[in-house]
Amino acid sequence: MTIAKRIVLFISLVVLVVALSMGFIALTITTRVLRQEAESSMLSQAEVAAALVAESINSRLNTLYELANQRDVRSMDFETQYEALINEIDHTGADDFAIIRPDGTAVHLKGGESINLATRDYVQKALRGESAISDVMGSGGGAVSVPYPIINYAVPIRNNGVVVGGLLARNNATIFSEIAKKTITRHGGLAYVLNSAGVVVAHPDTDLVMRSFSSIEAAKTDPRYKTRAEVALTALKQREGSMRHDVEGKMTFVGFSSVPGFDMVLVTMLEEQVILQELTTMRILMFVIVGSLMGLGIVAALFISRSIVKPIIAVSVTLKDISEGEGDLTRTIAYEAKNEIGELALYFNLTLQKIKNMVLLIKQQSASLLNLGGDLVTNMTKTAAAINEITASIRNIKGQVINQSNNVTETNAATEQITVNIDKLNGHVENQAVKVSQSSSAIEEMLSNIQSVTQTLIKNANNMKQLMEASEVGRTGLQDVAGDIQEIAHESEGILEINALMKNIASQTNLLSMNAAIEAAHAGEAGKGFAVVADEIRKLAESSSEQSKTISTVLKKIKGSIDKITASTDKVLGKFEAIDQGVKLVSDQETTIRGAMEEQGTGSKQILEVVGQLNDITQKVKGESAGMLHESGKVIQEGKHLEQVTHELTNGVNEMAISVEQINVAVNKVNELSSQNQSNINILVEAVSRFKVE
Repeated sequence: MTIAKRIVLFISLVVLVVALSMGFIALTITTRVLRQEAESSMLSQAEVAAALVAESINSRLNTLYELANQRDVRSMDFETQYEALINEIDHTGADDFAIIRPDGTAVHLKGGESINLATRDYVQKALRGESAISDVMGSGGGAVSVPYPIINYAVPIRNNGVVVGGLLARNNATIFSEIAKKTITRHGGLAYVLNSAGVVVAHPDTDLVMRSFSSIEAAKTDPRYKTRAEVALTALKQREGSMRHDVEGKMTFVGFSSVPGFDMVLVTMLEEQVILQELTTMRILMFVIVGSLMGLGIVAALFISRSIVKPIIAVSVTLKDISEGEGDLTRTIAYEAKNEIGELALYFNLTLQKIKNMVLLIKQQSASLLNLGGDLVTNMTKTAAAINEITASIRNIKGQVINQSNNVTETNAATEQITVNIDKLNGHVENQAVKVSQSSSAIEEMLSNIQSVTQTLIKNANNMKQLMEASEVGRTGLQDVAGDIQEIAHESEGILEINALMKNIASQTNLLSMNAAIEAAHAGEAGKGFAVVADEIRKLAESSSEQSKTISTVLKKIKGSIDKITASTDKVLGKFEAIDQGVKLVSDQETTIRGAMEEQGTGSKQILEVVGQLNDITQKVKGESAGMLHESGKVIQEGKHLEQVTHELTNGVNEMAISVEQINVAVNKVNELSSQNQSNINILVEAVSRFKVE
């Protein structure tokens, strides 16, 4: 679809949517306003009609008051009253007058009938001094049968301020129906009056009034009157207002107002369709306006689309000639309009001029680029060859450096091992020196000990004699102790029997406390104190039982210990005899040992002299070993320094190799780009040569 068609379609749609929206909004607002005005109008008409009804009633009551205040009427003499009122019947438009006696009897002027109206509410109000009216009555509703609805007006008759009777006027009630007819002027409108019971007392259809029709009562047997009954109930309940209600299937505006001063409600009704008929003309007018706007919109769209599309077509044709032809950049767009399209053509021509200048510049520079590209390719080829040779040399150096690094590492490891061995040797020499020193000291100490032992052996000979005498005394004392222990063992057996008796007593006490606790529980509240005593006795019995067990255990251990002591005493007595024999034997052996120790002292002095010479030699070896260890540490330090330098050299060569590899890759890439650049320059030269710029 072309731009012109799109513009026409878009503007037409916009105009249509705007017109329809405005029309819809106008209809919606108008409908709402009409409904609001209709409800307000129905209420206003109901209020006016109710006021007219009240005015009509009050007017007749005032006229009746004037007649009741005449002196002849206040006399309550029927003949006098008759003469005063008979001519006023026609003047007031009433059907008849009646004089109400204090007993509620009404005597009519025409015909002179007497009717007892004492039960009528409006009569009682008149006798109490109030003006009142009766309900509108149809056929059979009153004392007199007439072919039209009637209403009775009643006012009090006062004489010297005292109510002495009442004046009643019977009137044709169709006047209210006439007011209802005149209330609604529009076609299809309706107005009627309801009394407090919902009975129609005024209606354009007087037959309903004559029948005392009530939609509320009729709806109980006939569903058709349900909606009218709802309206009547709402009006009687609210007394004043308006609403929109469905009445017999048709939406209807309803207004209602109470008759001021009287228990009646005037209702006005008008179908919504009647009011909305006025919108038909507006709808037709809206369609005419929408059609006119559509026509104007299409014409405007055609004009706008042509004014917009024409210069665009000129630009399109020029661009087509440039793109499909020989690339003639010398062409321009001839458009002199002073608007946005004119500015578009102007800037388009300026753009073409700049493109032409750029193409000229590209043509001039492309030849230079072509020569530079050739030189760049030649130089990059030579550079790539040189880089390849440098790469090969660096790889060779890298291999040699790696071998040197490995050799330095191995040499350093061997030197460290030698140092470790020297360190171990130094340790052994130190250990040897220590051992020699310890040996020398031990020999000296041994020599001293031999002399000391010799002196000790001499002293031991005297001690042995004393020991033999003491052993004899000890054996005698030990025999006495054994007798005492036997006596203690006999006494401990008696204590064990006493402990068994205590254990039996504790058991009996515990049993007694349990029985006492049971009896205390049976005694209830009275036995609580005894239960506490029984519990304490039980605890004491348990404690005694535990202590008896402990004593029994201790006594058993004591008896076991006494038995062991008795056995040990017997053994000790045997040992004392063996000691006597051993002491004699030791005395003989000490004499032999003393001779041997004297000979050993002489040999130890000779060994001590040899160990002193060995210690001097070891100290000299230790000094030489320390010097070798110090020099070996320097060699290791220099080896580590050489290893570090070799490692740094290896890293540097590796970095150089990596950098050269990257340079080689970059040079090869640049070489490829140079070749591509040469091809692109050739293509650029060929493409630029297609444009016509002169």
